[in-house]
Amino acid sequence: MPTTMSVTKKFYLLLLTGFIISGLLVTIGYHFLISKHTESNQHPIGSGSTEEVHVHGDFRMYLGDERIRFTDKKYQSSPEHTHHASLHFHDGNDEVIHRHADGVTLTDFFHSLGITLTNDCVTLDTATEYCTNNNDTLLLIVNGERVTNITEYIFSEEDRILLYYGDATNPKIADYVAGITDLSCVYSGTCPERGTPPTESCGLTCEVADLTSDPVTWLQKIQGIFTWF
Repeated sequence: MPTTMSVTKKFYLLLLTGFIISGLLVTIGYHFLISKHTESNQHPIGSGSTEEVHVHGDFRMYLGDERIRFTDKKYQSSPEHTHHASLHFHDGNDEVIHRHADGVTLTDFFHSLGITLTNDCVTLDTATEYCTNNNDTLLLIVNGERVTNITEYIFSEEDRILLYYGDATNPKIADYVAGITDLSCVYSGTCPERGTPPTESCGLTCEVADLTSDPVTWLQKIQGIFTWF
């Protein structure tokens, strides 16, 4: 006669099996719809359909010769707190911005951090305002080129972005541009020789992106639950 413990284990096994099967069906159905929608054209990371957008851009910000950092938890998205559903820093890294939707701008990103960015001014979350005047200029430099319409700028895959406020003739600006990292390709998996993309713990957006891009790994994680029994 089966013991209460064995019956309980069988119940949970059946429950978990149903959960896994449901997850598989959802995943398979999702990929079927995407493949039909794109007519078998597989969009790479960083482009194409809104369902698969996952863009990375390298970023730094300077006020004069002072680098502004965003490593503090209040600027980082996590499973517990998300600033913006589609734009964020995470895991303590303020060198790479992540974008998960089309049509969202750098201005939207800063707004989610409590910072106002216009074509002429940047206002920090401390309410300190830095505006273009006779002596200093707000500059957005992307891939070595100035972007004049700052509020409309949407970063593309592997853009190297410098937001600078100060003397526009400062010779150190070239050094600041050169110092921007090139880590985006690692996160996007477009430079596999530099290693595998790190796990991104930015909340539900990244979890869904990971599930749809690598369902096999997620199934392996789920299978690991069986060891509990």
